[in-house]
Amino acid sequence: MKKILALYKSNLLVTLRNRQAFFFSIIFPLIFIGVFGIAFQESSPGNRTIPIGIINKDMGVPDNLSITLGNGSVISGTYFSEQYIKILKEITFEDNETKIFDVTLFSNQDDAQIELEKQKIYALVLIPENFSEGMLAAYRRFLENLNPFGNYSGYPPSNFTTSVVVKGDQTLIDFSIAGQVVKEVLNQFMNFGREDPISVNIDGDISSRGLTTFDYIVPGLFIYAILNNLGTVATIALSDVQSGLLSRLRLTKVKPFEYLLALIFSQVTLSLLQVPIMFGAAAIFGFPLTLHLIYAFLFSVVLALGISGIGVFVAGLVKDADTVGALAAIIGTPMAFLAGAFFDVPNPVLVSSSITGTDPIRVLDFLPATPAISGLRLILLANRTLSETWFSFLLLIIDSIFFLVLGILVYSKKHFSTK
Repeated sequence: MKKILALYKSNLLVTLRNRQAFFFSIIFPLIFIGVFGIAFQESSPGNRTIPIGIINKDMGVPDNLSITLGNGSVISGTYFSEQYIKILKEITFEDNETKIFDVTLFSNQDDAQIELEKQKIYALVLIPENFSEGMLAAYRRFLENLNPFGNYSGYPPSNFTTSVVVKGDQTLIDFSIAGQVVKEVLNQFMNFGREDPISVNIDGDISSRGLTTFDYIVPGLFIYAILNNLGTVATIALSDVQSGLLSRLRLTKVKPFEYLLALIFSQVTLSLLQVPIMFGAAAIFGFPLTLHLIYAFLFSVVLALGISGIGVFVAGLVKDADTVGALAAIIGTPMAFLAGAFFDVPNPVLVSSSITGTDPIRVLDFLPATPAISGLRLILLANRTLSETWFSFLLLIIDSIFFLVLGILVYSKKHFSTK
């Protein structure tokens, strides 16, 4: 343990004194944050089409109802909500063919609420379970106005009522527009008079905050900064070989894992210094700071372990210092883009959620940066807790342990083996 602590202090001092490592670990990420912060500080959606979400809970026409409606029979299994949603998707402005709504269907209200609070959508339409039954009740009222003495035993009772709820932030003009359009479309869709049993309840009590492009990119910038440490670890690990330091350490009976753990933990310490500095820089450009930052530290520490493992692995593959830097860049930069640090990339499903019982496992999830970015975005942008992002955290731990062990084994075999 004393050997590890001594080596840890030595490696940490070497890293902090290394100008190139300091630049790429601290200064370069700050420049990145500044550039993105200035470039996207004023960005906003600005689209004319209003993004809304819909949760359709309609259970269809109940089994005990079987009536004749117009020229056909209405039986159980008919969903009037499907046609209503179709109209909301296709309705356009009067003066052009631009659609009023960009509709997203949600199955989980918690996910939809997050999108609403972050202004990814401006209204959430909740269609009730008895929507189709309400449609039949509305038709009954219409028929009763024409013929009060008819037989309507197959219909729902005439006093039946239900409501479509539209949730959003009443301070936003797009929500006000969406609520009125949803209400008007429902009135036209039913078209049975004023006293229809399906009403629209406008709930504007949601407090929302819009996401800018900069907000979305910030978690990726944090990850990218940690990925830059890959080259630092690889360079230091190889320079110790070329300078003869590793040979002298071997004479003291230092074990491979003692040397490598000291090196790796010194880089983890560097990551712990990076994160608060970058958070402070991001806050200057309006990025919100919350108490959930502690979870971001946990993700950063585990990712730093995995990236250090990759750096040691790279140092175990080559002998030349120039080669190790180039190879580290070839691995680190593409990993940032493939993991989705700056924009979403296709990530095919490898194991479906029906098998895992949680989120699906995707091909790029085996890169430690991928679950790290996914988890950080949920924590920093959606205010999720660690218990709500445990699957991403578990994948990150598995990835990091794998690359940590792989790096130690390859480096030990290459540079610690007896020649």
